[in-house]
Amino acid sequence: MHERLGKLNRYLIAIEKGNKKIKNDSDARLFLEALCSQPNHVDCIERLLSSRNNMSCLEESFKVDMIADFVEGPATSFLKYLQDSRFENLSNGYFLRKILLIIVNPPTFWKALVKSVRGHELSQASQYSFAWLILTLLKLSNVTTDFVSVAKDLLQNQSFLLSPSSDIQQVCRKIRDTLHLKLFSGDARTGRKHDNDFENFRRISILPTADEIASVEAPFYHRADEIYEVDQDRRAAVHYDNQFRLLRQEFMTELRQELQVVLGQGKPGHPVYRIEGLQWDGMKCGHIPSNRASCVTFRCLRGLPQLSDLPEDERQAALQKNPNFLKHRALGCLLRNNDILAFGSINQATSELLSDRPVLNIEVVGRNALTKLLNQLAISWSGLFTFVVLDTPVSAYEPILSSLQQKRDSPLTEILLSPTPSPKSHKVHEAVLRFLAKKKAKSGMKIFNETGELEEASLDEYQVNALTTSLENAVSLIQGAPGTGKSFIGALLAKTIHDATPDSVLFLCRTDRALNQFLKHLMNNNIPGESLTRLGSRTTGRLKKLCLFTQGPRISDSTSTAYIGQIKSKLRELSRNIIDACNELRDKDLHLSAILDYLEFSDDSEFFDAFSIPENNSGTKLVDEDGEPITRHYLIKSWASNHDAGYFRDQVNPLHVVIWKMTGTMRQAHIDRWRQELVNDQVNQIVTISEEYTELEKELDNYLHAKVLREKRIIACTTTAAAKYTRAIHAAKPAVIIVEEAGEILESHLLALLGEDTKQLMMIGDHKQLRPRVNNHALTVEKGNGYNINVSLFERLINRGFPFAGLWNQHRMRPGISRLLSTIAYPALTDAPKTLGRPGIRGLQDQVMFINHGHHESDLPDVHERYESTSGSKRNLFEAEMVHQLVRHLGQQGYTSDEMVILTPYLGQLSILREKLSETKEPVLSNLDSSDLIQAGLLSASASATKPNKKPIRISTIDNYQGQETDIVVVSLVRGNITGDIGLMASPGRVNFMLSRARNGIILIGNRDTFLQSEMGNSTWKSLIGRLSEYGHVYDGIPVRCEQHPERNLTIRDPEGFLGIVPDGGCGV
Repeated sequence: MHERLGKLNRYLIAIEKGNKKIKNDSDARLFLEALCSQPNHVDCIERLLSSRNNMSCLEESFKVDMIADFVEGPATSFLKYLQDSRFENLSNGYFLRKILLIIVNPPTFWKALVKSVRGHELSQASQYSFAWLILTLLKLSNVTTDFVSVAKDLLQNQSFLLSPSSDIQQVCRKIRDTLHLKLFSGDARTGRKHDNDFENFRRISILPTADEIASVEAPFYHRADEIYEVDQDRRAAVHYDNQFRLLRQEFMTELRQELQVVLGQGKPGHPVYRIEGLQWDGMKCGHIPSNRASCVTFRCLRGLPQLSDLPEDERQAALQKNPNFLKHRALGCLLRNNDILAFGSINQATSELLSDRPVLNIEVVGRNALTKLLNQLAISWSGLFTFVVLDTPVSAYEPILSSLQQKRDSPLTEILLSPTPSPKSHKVHEAVLRFLAKKKAKSGMKIFNETGELEEASLDEYQVNALTTSLENAVSLIQGAPGTGKSFIGALLAKTIHDATPDSVLFLCRTDRALNQFLKHLMNNNIPGESLTRLGSRTTGRLKKLCLFTQGPRISDSTSTAYIGQIKSKLRELSRNIIDACNELRDKDLHLSAILDYLEFSDDSEFFDAFSIPENNSGTKLVDEDGEPITRHYLIKSWASNHDAGYFRDQVNPLHVVIWKMTGTMRQAHIDRWRQELVNDQVNQIVTISEEYTELEKELDNYLHAKVLREKRIIACTTTAAAKYTRAIHAAKPAVIIVEEAGEILESHLLALLGEDTKQLMMIGDHKQLRPRVNNHALTVEKGNGYNINVSLFERLINRGFPFAGLWNQHRMRPGISRLLSTIAYPALTDAPKTLGRPGIRGLQDQVMFINHGHHESDLPDVHERYESTSGSKRNLFEAEMVHQLVRHLGQQGYTSDEMVILTPYLGQLSILREKLSETKEPVLSNLDSSDLIQAGLLSASASATKPNKKPIRISTIDNYQGQETDIVVVSLVRGNITGDIGLMASPGRVNFMLSRARNGIILIGNRDTFLQSEMGNSTWKSLIGRLSEYGHVYDGIPVRCEQHPERNLTIRDPEGFLGIVPDGGCGV
């Protein structure tokens, strides 16, 4: 046996070197046997693909005479060899797809295999290989109708459906589910509203068209509960369709708001950046090593505003000072005369912006969009265009939307989409059972305490139950009240799976803060860095080495090097082809000579015959009426000039008389059409090459990322990073997905990340706090239209009655705060012993306060609020002044910026707070708050980049403080009116979240009467203010105290009172 393996290996080497060819059936058998004898399957496939000789011989092997024993023997043995699950990890299955397409095209082997199936000639093992081949082919985006037809026949074949092999039955079920997704044609109520509206959502271009932007017809969506009424076979397909449309409309809402400003049709907001005087320059590929997408290029004839006016030596410094200037991957809109031509992303290296007239590289996504743009440019390539930079973060939407469109499987949907969902048990490894037994004895793991020190943490009964429930079920939910150790449980679950099973884990959360905390937990509990990777780069210190870009792929083997070299060579070839084809399009002669050449092979070939010069047998040189020589273009020129056939008028073929009798208008219409068709042919060629280039570049990136991810046991990322690396995550095929902050993540994001190999989904969150951030209020559950885009998968399952494990023992806040939460959200909440000794607030008489006042709000009608149903924002000047003086007073007690935060629900109030506080301190905003203020026109980009030169103080909107906590929280509630309208503060989740941010003390400043009169938030605020009053926490002013004279308790009812009563933080005695 060993001797034969050696001979087979030498035979394979001879094939690779070109010393052997496939000439007959025997050669094919030997070649396939040699491949199947290779012990390292992954290396074998990479070796196969990196050699042109190997690939040529593979193709020939499946074209030889297909006798039955070859189909049943070597051919299906090779198919079995390809079923190694690691192959689908290679470049997101690109390698496997390439090999399978060679096997079935031309269809010699495929037809023989299908014939054997229909003749019941295959063994059970070969039947499985055939079913596997069908399933894998169905997942290809360009699958032919023949494969679909055979798949349908298979599902009618009793020998497969009733096979004694459970594996064959399982594959058949997957084929059925994949067919339902693939053949889903959509709802008749969708489509036809504009040129980018289709019943089949997979045909919709993610970036909009000009016609779509101009359309005023409302799109159609299913209401959330309607999904449960759809037949089970179609339910997953309808749900993916609906989730795609809702998420894309969320993207379109943000984009439309910006475009209204750009086109002068909406309320003015932040200034937009316009680059005018652009001239088409061609196309370009490969200019940025990290992203080599195919781009349309434009020369900035007037330079770049704000940059080209600077001396050349100052431009680099200006770009370093403002790193967001023309940021790589930023979305923009290409205009001509204020008409939208296309949308695209900037694909630019900073160094390319420094010249006087730089070239702007714009990546236009989608075949239809690129085709339309190139057609426009070809007709008027010398015209001038404008590019407007937009803030809409397309990179946060596009990968998720694209993943939903490409979905060919629907894992766990029998649970996730059941009208009455219930848990499904998961087979637990023996090592996990032993671990659970140990945890039930309440031993813990090391975690960071709030002082930054490691300590041993024991599990309480709620945490033990949550851990057990998650590990024993395919889908599990853990609801945790604030401060109950949700992050701790997420890390413990990941560590358990890492230590006790062979499975890989994807850990997903919304914020970088939660992600970094999770990774620190793991590293502190002996998870080696070699097992971890972090997608995204927002981290520092020891976590930096976990980032994907620092780990990088290690390409040391010769096979991988050869394959990568082959791909890069092909990319360079395609790049040259794109440039050449584009130059040809720009320089294309659209005169009559080019049209005549085109007509010969067109559907209008009869015109070519009519314009062909009759054969001259006289031997004399023919001249026209003016004595000029007659050329091959003589007749088409006469026809285009609305003349007859001239010299050849008596020789016109009777079949062509109708052509010569056409009117001038008809003739010009034909010429215009032919010219456009000439352009279309060239444009289609360019677009096809561009698509091939872009796909190949993505596959190369994915191959390199997969090299890293395949070696990792735990992949951790935020939802933003997950969107960027969706393809790489699918290539890694994590068996377990753990989701923290699950109540704050859109369902579409989770559906996009579920893969065929996902065995368990563990969600940890709290649906009683803030919901996912969205822009389109009309689609939210609060609006009441039933679309519920901001109801997370976590909340939806709980609302449908899915059982969950609860965490109710809180370790964060003083009991005086937690009892407020138990009143409005968590009746079972208990306090851990460590919370009983929380310190009070120096300089104040109480630690929990509602400061009542009678002052009213003012309106900011031109400022858009993301979550407000009515237009405009709000501010309250009295509250801003009170907060300013209160913060000054707390600073005089020795509190630093790390120990307190100021929260408010409204951007208008955030802006005035920033203005007031900047008189004595440096207000610090998060990136999210800065971005929101800039978009609302309340903050300039330059002001947001200013470095602090005073003592900092942290301020934030309530919603943008997600995932954070501090010692003291001051809240400006803003609303004050006679109607009881409390707007954003009517949300119980927002109130609950706001109250739970403080560890030691919370001060609410608001108009009590307004909140008690509210209809929308009445139940929440009536209970809350009632409980505050019961414990004596409601004040008609701020109750201050002098730390030097604690018996002196004073109340300050207006901002001026601070200067008169406690001028230096004390009573002045």
